[in-house]
Order: sequence, then structure tokens, then C-alpha cells
Amino acid sequence: MDEIVALRERYGLSALKMSAILGFGVNQYRQYEEGYMPSETNGKILKACQNPIIFETFVQNSRAQLGEKAYTRITGQLEAVKKQQTDVRRSLIFGEGKRTGANGFAPLSLERLRNLLLYFIHECEDVFNTKMNKLLFYADFYHYRQHGQAISGLSYRAIKYGPVPVHWDRAYSLFDDVRQEIVIGFFYWQSAMSS
Repeated sequence: MDEIVALRERYGLSALKMSAILGFGVNQYRQYEEGYMPSETNGKILKACQNPIIFETFVQNSRAQLGEKAYTRITGQLEAVKKQQTDVRRSLIFGEGKRTGANGFAPLSLERLRNLLLYFIHECEDVFNTKMNKLLFYADFYHYRQHGQAISGLSYRAIKYGPVPVHWDRAYSLFDDVRQEIVIGFFYWQSAMSS
């Protein structure tokens, strides 16, 4: 119940507008906010709409129902939510967010890191956790040696079996199109686009 209300408030919408965007009846949506259990389908819709990119699709499909003024206001709020989400992800992955020697003076770009992960997933078969850590490390240090700047922007720390990104778990799990699967006790990396 609280989660459903928080979702609507995050996008700055009334219950009436939210129900129109999602295609739920007004009374049905209000019941969900009052604690009634959504159907499995509606529950999945509500869960998916926590991602602002997915919710944006619902808003675009409801443009005629909303009217131009409301549509413009809602899309503006969506952009603010997406920017806030990006800022949170940046700080979770890169920490302080400064280009230093610890991260090879690389640009701290989520898009650049995402593309690097997707490249390794696409080009290397069986990209397990340890292999991904080593690929990132070698790519960063080789590029730093050749060009004076790393690629990913990640900082590394030494452990018993070799270097790993400081926040490797966050770096791999915060991208929508990079998916981890557990295969025989290991994490296996796949692109959501390839499956």
C-alpha cells in the first residue's frame, strides 16, 4: 500500500491521473492505495512502473487522455526523477565522483561503463564474476598505460585472487540491460537485449 502511494507521489500525480495513465479504473486504483491486493498483472505493471523509463512509455501512450499541459508537466517531473536516479547510481558506483589517480582519471560516465560491460558480455563467452573483474581491470590499466586515462572510471582494490572494482556488486547490478544469472554457484553475465 505505502509503496503504491510512494510510486504515485514520486511522479507527482493525483490518484485520478495515475489510474488514467496505467489504464486502471479510478476506484480500482484507490483500492490498491487503501491496501487491497492488486491482481498479478496489475501488480507487475505497478512494479515495472518504478522504473521511470518504463513509466514514461505509459505516459506517452496516455498523451491524448492527459492533454498537452498535463503531459508536459508529467514528462518534466519524469526527467527530474530520471536525473535523480542517475545521480544516485553514479554515487553508488563511483563513490565521491571525482576523477583521480585511483580511477585512472577516467570520465565517470554510467553510459561508458554500461557499454564496456555490454561489450565484454557480447564478445566473451561465459563471462563469470571473476572474469568480468579481470577484463575490466586489464582494459582500464592497458588503456591507462597507452593513453594516460582509464576507460571505466572504476577504482580497484587488491584481494587474494586479483584486483576487483571497489563497488563491483553495484557496478554490475544497477544497469537494466545487464543481467546476472546464477549458474552452478557462479554469477553469469548476460545482456537483457540478447535474451
